[in-house]
Amino acid sequence: MREYAKIIKVNDEEIYILMKRQQDEKFNLEKEKTLYVLELTGYFKYQFKNQKKLKRILIKENRKSHIAIVKVNLQKQGNNRTKKRIRQNKLNQEIIIINNIMKQ
Repeated sequence: MREYAKIIKVNDEEIYILMKRQQDEKFNLEKEKTLYVLELTGYFKYQFKNQKKLKRILIKENRKSHIAIVKVNLQKQGNNRTKKRIRQNKLNQEIIIINNIMKQ
């Protein structure tokens, strides 16, 4: 089987119109691609901001949670214990100094 090509005469104007259509289609495709990419980047920026907000909210909630409150209370108790120990040590040192003075 042989294939035959059909020769068609086309005016310059028709060729120009066809070329213009192709350029417009390419331009529209590029425009759609860029819009789509911009939409995606905007979406990702939005998601990123939301993730940051969620992290902040979770941190605040963790600070307010019972476990966090218990941790803070334990830390305060620990600080109070160390302060009491320091006071007791100072008192013991003063008592030792007074006893040494009394012995002389």
